[in-house]
Amino acid sequence: MSKKKINYCKFCGAPLKPNWNFCTSCGRMMIGKPKLIEVPKIQKPEKERMEKTDLEEIEKIKREKQKTERERIEQEKIDKERQEKEKKEREEREKIKQEDLKERIRIENLKNEINSFLDLIPFKESKTTSNLKKDFEKLINYKTISLKENFSQRFINKIDSKISYINRFIEKRGIQEKKKSLMEIGTKFKRLRIDELSEQSGIKDKEFLIEMIFSMIDKSELYAEYIPRRKLILFNTLANNNEKQRLIDTIKD
Repeated sequence: MSKKKINYCKFCGAPLKPNWNFCTSCGRMMIGKPKLIEVPKIQKPEKERMEKTDLEEIEKIKREKQKTERERIEQEKIDKERQEKEKKEREEREKIKQEDLKERIRIENLKNEINSFLDLIPFKESKTTSNLKKDFEKLINYKTISLKENFSQRFINKIDSKISYINRFIEKRGIQEKKKSLMEIGTKFKRLRIDELSEQSGIKDKEFLIEMIFSMIDKSELYAEYIPRRKLILFNTLANNNEKQRLIDTIKD
C-alpha cells in the first residue's frame, strides 16, 4: 500500500506545511529538520469499493442475461421457422400422398369400369345394330382414354380385340339385314331392274348389290335369276314364299 510523507512539529506534533520555520500551533521555531511521519494514503472505505465492484458485477451479469435472452429469442425464432418449414413439408408430402392415392383409386375404378364393359361384349348379339354402334363408339372412347392414361399394351390390345369383334358383328349384322331386305323383296316382286332394286333395298352401291344377289343365289338364300344384259332381276316369288322361314334362318346362320 502506498504511503505519503507529511511534516509534523517535533514539539507538539501539529502538521506543518513544507518549508515552514515555525509551528503555527505552539509558536516554536523549527530547528533542524521537522519530524517526518509516514501516514497511510487515505483510501475509500471497503464498503464503497465493494458496492462499486458489486454494481459492475451486476451490470456484467445483466448484460450476459440480456445477451442470453437475445440468443434464446433468436434460437426460438429459428426453431419456430424450422418447425413451420417441417410442418409445411409434411403437409405437402401428405397432400402428394393423398393425391397419389386418389389417382390410383381413379385409375383402378376406370380399369374396372372398362373391364366390366369388355366382359359383356360376347353377349351383345341380342342388341340392335344401333346399340351395337353405340357400344363400338364407347370402345373407341375407352381406347383413347387408355392411351392417354398410359395403360399397359396388354390392356389396350384387349380393347382392340373387342373393337374388332363388335366391328365384325356390326358388318355381319348389316349384311344380314341387307340380305333379309332382298329376300323380302323377292317374295313381293317378280322382276326388278337393278336401279329399282337399289331403291327398294336402300343399297346404293349397285356393284355391291349385284355381288350380293349372286352370292345369295349361289348359297340358295334367294331364288332368283340375274340377266346382266338387261340389268334385270327375275324373282321366283312362289319359291321364296314357300321357303321364307328357312331362308331367314339361313341368313341368320
